[in-house]
Amino acid sequence: EKKGRVPRAQWQITNFRQCLLQCGLQDIGFHGNTFTWCKRRAAPNIMRARLDCVCSAEDWAVLFPSARDHHESVASSDHKATKRKARNEVRWLKDEGGRKVHNLIEIRRAVQNYFEKIFRTTAPTATIISEAIKVMVARMTDEMNAELVRPFSLDKVHLSLN
Repeated sequence: EKKGRVPRAQWQITNFRQCLLQCGLQDIGFHGNTFTWCKRRAAPNIMRARLDCVCSAEDWAVLFPSARDHHESVASSDHKATKRKARNEVRWLKDEGGRKVHNLIEIRRAVQNYFEKIFRTTAPTATIISEAIKVMVARMTDEMNAELVRPFSLDKVHLSLN
């Protein structure tokens, strides 16, 4: 958003919106003044713009539907500070049942359950394990393994340690 002086070119606005769309991002919105920057010139040449645009992925926006950027006035500056740090603090979360959890123990449990569910397999069969191993690239050759498992002498151990 921009107000004053030469308007922003339509192609810039279109390209920016297409970029957000292609990246799966969306503006989360804000509270406060629309403009976060002001070029202090004599009227009618005052120029204002919104420089701070906080975007998120759709999944994040679903988890934090009430998240907004906060534009605060700073009397000594022409740029408004934001409260990103405070906004990013997790105060509640939804568990697997869709119930809001608020205290730290419940939030930890919900996060742990979520990641355990997405990174844990359910009883893989020997066939599945075998197929997975087949596509893995070996990092150790037979020669390297033979060198590692061959008998060693105490003299070589002492030599290595000194």
